[in-house]
Amino acid sequence: MMKTVIKKSLLLSLSLSAAAAFAGPAETLERASAIYEQALAQEHGWSVTQPLIDEAREAMAAGDEDRAQALADRALLTAEQSLKQARDEKNAWQARVVGR
Repeated sequence: MMKTVIKKSLLLSLSLSAAAAFAGPAETLERASAIYEQALAQEHGWSVTQPLIDEAREAMAAGDEDRAQALADRALLTAEQSLKQARDEKNAWQARVVGR
């Protein structure tokens, strides 16, 4: 099970859309923040995402575009995964109920 989760996470990180791959840190952060807010609304926001967003903003303010982009990409990935988890959990509980 854990290997499957890791494989899916790696595949997702490799399969960022072309638009996201060429977006700058500001655009990537905007997208990450929006997705993170959706995950929070479903009570599945991961605790690592907001610090990554904050660090990316600090790196942008300091003029470190490469670091900002790397952090923004990680924030986007964690935001996407947390939203995916929220969606998966909506239906997964049924498989855990005895007698269904």
